[in-house]
Amino acid sequence: MKQTFRIMMLMAALTLAWGCSSDDDDQPKEPEVVEPTPEPESTAVFTATEGQPEWLIDWTWHDETPDWENPDPANFEVRMYAVIKLDDKFAPYSTDDDRFAIFIKNKCRGVGMRNVTHDGRIFFPIIILGNNEDVGANTEIKYYCAAIKHTFNYPGYFYFTPDRTIGNENDFEVKFGEGSPKYMTNYLPASKFTGMPFEASGDDMIAAFVGDECRGKGPANSGLNVYTLVGLEEEVSFKYYSANKGGYYTFTQTLKMGVGHRSYNAMTFEF
Repeated sequence: MKQTFRIMMLMAALTLAWGCSSDDDDQPKEPEVVEPTPEPESTAVFTATEGQPEWLIDWTWHDETPDWENPDPANFEVRMYAVIKLDDKFAPYSTDDDRFAIFIKNKCRGVGMRNVTHDGRIFFPIIILGNNEDVGANTEIKYYCAAIKHTFNYPGYFYFTPDRTIGNENDFEVKFGEGSPKYMTNYLPASKFTGMPFEASGDDMIAAFVGDECRGKGPANSGLNVYTLVGLEEEVSFKYYSANKGGYYTFTQTLKMGVGHRSYNAMTFEF
């Protein structure tokens, strides 16, 4: 009898244990929490545009219109000639009210009239007058842009040489804009762009900004890009316009301009 009771108790215990185990297995398990892999932080933000942006430096100043006049040819013994092409970055501002002159020893020796070719290039032909004592003297080129009321100077570009012609066969371009009273800093950054999510085009462009104000731009290429920025000692950001993509990328990287500094270590921008 006792033996039968012990067997019954053992069976009841086993049944209870099996029931508890079965209940545990039937309980729904908490789903395993898998943390999502964070997306890599983008270094460029895309903005769609209709056509190429008109990124222009605001050169506006307050210079008065100069009173340059051609000197009297009767007072001079010799002459030379120049056909000077206006720097392309000033073409959007140029008007018929612009003035262009060449000086020798701080005296005006020739004034050029604005000429525009069929393809939009702007030239100033000038007859430069001088005397034999002026041979070999430095010339100073001055350009007054009426639209932005600014006079740009470029001293010492060539020497006065009688009967010589400059710029007759090839474009002779003077790079104005450096050292202007508005922007005292000239900075030449070097930059490379990698990981482009588009096919590069010859119409692509890069530009630098302080806030929303353009401080310099240049054509983009697959190699090293070097172009002039202007300003003070300021923090600048960069944008890349893609013609094939139809818009521009704004990068998070910035650069601190320094006075007269040239950047020999290239900045790399990753899309």
